Amino acid sequence: ESGLPGQRKHREDGRDAVRSSGFRKVRAVSCSGNRYTYKARRHGDTFIVKVSRRSGDVISVQETY
Repeated sequence: ESGLPGQRKHREDGRDAVRSSGFRKVRAVSCSGNRYTYKARRHGDTFIVKVSRRSGDVISVQETY
């Protein structure tokens, strides 16, 4: 069961976290290390969104130009 202490979230859980933060067209860019990195769109702009593998929380959002 996800959410247990010490258990890592799956890539799909990270994508869901990005989507529930208001992003669309979410695409995985990197799934290594202790975070997942996605490219996603919101309000016509493109962002790089990082999600913690441990908690499944969005930890960083940066607009790309």
